[in-house]
This record gives sequence, structure tokens and C-alpha cells, in this order.
Amino acid sequence: MIYALHGFLGLPADWNFLNAFAVDVLSIHPPKEGMWKWAKAFNAFAEQTSQAPRILLGYSMGARLAMHALLDAPELWQSAIFVSGQSGLKTDEERAKKAKEDIRWAERFLHDPLVDPWKQLMRDWNEQSIFLQNKPFVRHEQDFARPLLAETILGFSQSLQEDLSSRLDACPVPQLWMAGECDAKYAAIARARPLHRIIPQAGHRVPWDNPDLFTKYLDQFLEEKKLCTSRN
Repeated sequence: MIYALHGFLGLPADWNFLNAFAVDVLSIHPPKEGMWKWAKAFNAFAEQTSQAPRILLGYSMGARLAMHALLDAPELWQSAIFVSGQSGLKTDEERAKKAKEDIRWAERFLHDPLVDPWKQLMRDWNEQSIFLQNKPFVRHEQDFARPLLAETILGFSQSLQEDLSSRLDACPVPQLWMAGECDAKYAAIARARPLHRIIPQAGHRVPWDNPDLFTKYLDQFLEEKKLCTSRN
């Protein structure tokens, strides 16, 4: 079974095109308690809800959570796919910059909607350079609680994440890294990993920018690892 973890401002329904167990990330454990506690709660949930083979699939924030879950209990997982994932910032300067950025976004989500209307907030979010500007996600305010979004962006901030690169290198579980060709930042991260696929005509939101090629590479990876039954 594939466990699919969505990103920030994501929903389980985003994975409807994929035959997977789409997890509501925010229902697993309070984001304010951090990524390692989230990972332990999620692994307990996965162990109770299915038998092996279990496959991790995470996108963006969900990819970083998947990394923590894999390292917390590698024996639980047969393979992992990280899409547009950050294994960890390298310097204190990078972490400080990211912390300021996440605090700024969190403050905007906490603003009175009359001061910072949802439509403008989503327009600004989608204008970030990692996203394809011609393929914005439509997100409806009624599907989210703004205080929980603020808690999530702070509790799961990259600024609080240790660099997991060496631990992921040492992990024996097969890993596939994917990123969009138009997302230079995350494509560079993926290229540094032993097994990666850079998807053309895609930005940060690889599975939705180019779903055909995304699923092709996903299926190839699972077939090579003899896990193809998880997608049947």
C-alpha cells in the first residue's frame, strides 16, 4: 500500500488520481509538537492500518514528514518516494532566513480575513518562484482553519529540521527522489541523490503539473523493486 502525504495547503483529495491511501497529514499529530513526534504517531498509524509492503510517498512538506517517518522506523517501509523534498538546510544563515519567512507567512494566515483576504493570500502564495505560474492550485478557505495553517507552517518549518542527508544516505530502504525541471531549487536537491528523476514541464507541484510522467516513473520504480502490486 502507498501512503501518500500531501504538502502545505494540500488535501488528501489531491491524490485522487493515484491509487493510494491518501493521509490527512494534519489529523495525525499536532504540528506544534514537531516532525519527530509526528513521525512516531504516523508510523504507529501505518502499522495498525496495513501489512507490508508499505510504501511512503510524500510531496513537499509531506516529503519532509515522510523522511522523518522513514528514519524513525525504516523496518516498517519497503520503499520511499520523495517529491520536491528538502532533506535539510545546511547553514544557520539558511535556517534563520527560512524561520523569518515562515513567521511572516504564519502571521498572514493569522491576520483578520478583512485585513488579509484569502484570495490575495493564495495569489501571493502561488506567485512563489518554485511554482508554475500558469498552473495555480485552487484552494478554498472553507477547507482550512487559518490558525492550524499558521501552526503547521511553524511547527513543520524547514528552519527546525536537522539536515537528514547523511542519515538518508545510510538508510537501506530504496528511495526515489523527484522534482520538476522548472523548480531549480528542488531539482538541484534531487540531483544530489543517487536515484532521481527530473520531470519536464513541471514546477514544484510535480504530480499535478505532469501527472502522466510522474506516475510513469513511480510505476517504474515500484516494478523495479517488485512492489508493483501496490499500484494494482
